Amino acid sequence: MKSKFTVAVAIGSLFLFSLAGCKNSVLDLSPAQGSWKVFGEVKGGVYAINFVSVLDGWAVVHKDYTSLSQQTDKKAKPADDTGWFVCVTHDSGQNYEVLDKKKTHNIRFVNFADPSTGWALDEDNSILKTTDSGQNWQVQRKAGMVDYKDARYKDKPVQKVKEPLQAIVTANTTTAFAYGGGFHGEGVEQEGILLTTTDGGSTWQKLPFLFQQNIKAIFFRDAQHGWVYDNGGTLYRTTDGGHQWVISISGKGVAPLIGMYFINADEGWIVGKAGDMRHSTDGGKTWQAQKVPVTNTLQSVYFLDKNNGWAGGADGAMIGTSDGGNHWYKQTSDTDQAIAHIQFFNPETGWAASQNGKILKYEPPK
Repeated sequence: MKSKFTVAVAIGSLFLFSLAGCKNSVLDLSPAQGSWKVFGEVKGGVYAINFVSVLDGWAVVHKDYTSLSQQTDKKAKPADDTGWFVCVTHDSGQNYEVLDKKKTHNIRFVNFADPSTGWALDEDNSILKTTDSGQNWQVQRKAGMVDYKDARYKDKPVQKVKEPLQAIVTANTTTAFAYGGGFHGEGVEQEGILLTTTDGGSTWQKLPFLFQQNIKAIFFRDAQHGWVYDNGGTLYRTTDGGHQWVISISGKGVAPLIGMYFINADEGWIVGKAGDMRHSTDGGKTWQAQKVPVTNTLQSVYFLDKNNGWAGGADGAMIGTSDGGNHWYKQTSDTDQAIAHIQFFNPETGWAASQNGKILKYEPPK
């Protein structure tokens, strides 16, 4: 099954949405809605998981320099086992193997369209592709240069830097999107990058980066329909593959929402701080609040269909629904760390990643 994911960083505390009432109910532990057990573990914080089959999956991991090396000398070089790493599993997530960066172009991010076809970013921000499940990678596009403006440097306020590509989103085996940058602050302006390919990566085209701030969450349901939520709290949608964007909700400079998921071009959910859960049936033009039995920040949401969905977030909080969010139920998890990502193949088979390196597997109710 095609997987979707979002990449998000939490900031801000206020955001305005058009709400149309709260008709759903909150239930706690009955009826049972399954639980989450630690099934595997990697060293570092997991920022994305991407399963391409029930057995085969990938994890993007960041190992913190300070906590791992315990170095106090600021001039000391980072240890070899710090930074971004990619891990692969072939036993449903029970064991993970870290890719040897020296043999894999220093890959730091991956996302697959199917079990064979995937794209990656390396530490030079080049885009790579594999068609043999990651055994071999070919560089498709090397990073270009963009402007970085910083008014604090009077002698050289504008500098050329490498395109700050952050991640890749796949729509299918021929269409993918790469993005990054776009931060604007006091005296600082970073050029934003949005790229797309529609021919399997043979060519990559620059799309207009029309967002007011850097991208906080992005989701493409297919090659045409996509949504972006920026760090200014504005939600955008496209129906033509990113060539044009329409503002669905205008932000106010802060962004309390974090993760989103759409099951088709019309129906989706978005989650955020303080148990914020919202549902749209018109492509994101309007949103209705859904009550949930937690007040934790929710970071990730995933729906298999219009009925079956899950969400997770701070302190290992997990919730599930089997009726499209009319009722949400608490689910137990084996971690008290933030849940960064959720993915399912069917109602009985799902994974979640926590930011302390735990990989959890879903256990359906018996």
